[in-house]
Amino acid sequence: MHHLRILAPNHVIAKFHFWYFVSQLKKMKPSGETVYYTQVLEKHPRHAQGVWGPDHAGAVTQRHQVMGTRHHAWAQSIQIMKVEETVGSKCHHLAVKQFHDWEMEFLLPLSRPTSQQKPHFPTMRPNVFFQMWSLLVIKYAQKPSTGKLKKKNYPKVQAVHVCVYRCIYINIIFTILIFLYYYLL
Repeated sequence: MHHLRILAPNHVIAKFHFWYFVSQLKKMKPSGETVYYTQVLEKHPRHAQGVWGPDHAGAVTQRHQVMGTRHHAWAQSIQIMKVEETVGSKCHHLAVKQFHDWEMEFLLPLSRPTSQQKPHFPTMRPNVFFQMWSLLVIKYAQKPSTGKLKKKNYPKVQAVHVCVYRCIYINIIFTILIFLYYYLL
């Protein structure tokens, strides 16, 4: 019988990794039967393991994400030998060393107001400022006489740059101005 401690997101991937590592150690095929598998829980789950995560599984997950973003490494190709706590003096990463100051304070995020704290009616007027949108409209210089356009009879196209003032709460004005400009001019 072989016993391995494997870090995986679920039991299916853990079984796959188990047979992968066992086949590297011994000449075995994955046709054997798995007798027992369980999730290994922390003895002290609230004890901080450092910046990478509150527990071993969270630290490994964050390390996978860092390796994927910085080095484009796949999580399947990363083999973690062991997870352990280190002393601050043995730490190599500058991004982690900056958090070793014990006097550092973090601002608490503001909580969302509950429905009892919110006012029933808005106390401010609606924001109706105007924005200038620029739009590129293609206008035909001449319309084709036949229904189908042949290669020779393409109409001359003229690009017209139009600046349209649009109110944020009235979206219909924008559509009407385009319609009026394109079809009536």
